[in-house]
Amino acid sequence: MSVLLLAGLLASVVTLTTVSVFCLRGEFRRAGQAIFRWGIGLAVYTAIIMVTALNPREAPLKIGAPYCDDDMCVSVESVTRMPQQDASSYRLGIRLFTRANHGPRSTN
Repeated sequence: MSVLLLAGLLASVVTLTTVSVFCLRGEFRRAGQAIFRWGIGLAVYTAIIMVTALNPREAPLKIGAPYCDDDMCVSVESVTRMPQQDASSYRLGIRLFTRANHGPRSTN
């Protein structure tokens, strides 16, 4: 979970607990103010999430770039669009290799 999500959840729990205490004590004006501030925070949080989600990113896989886990690596060598009606069908040519300079290696 992201830090922003955890902070938002913690702030919501604290705010709702505080509002409950204010309501039990009969301090409805303070409870309303707390809910209003919480709503502003929710609007800011939602705006941050929307800006982040709509921010264009580069493709996560770059042709020829190695992606390694320990000594085992994979790289995308080619991407070919399949000539079918489905616009999201692609064929990937990949290369599996190792960075180890000694002994046999295998992967599942």
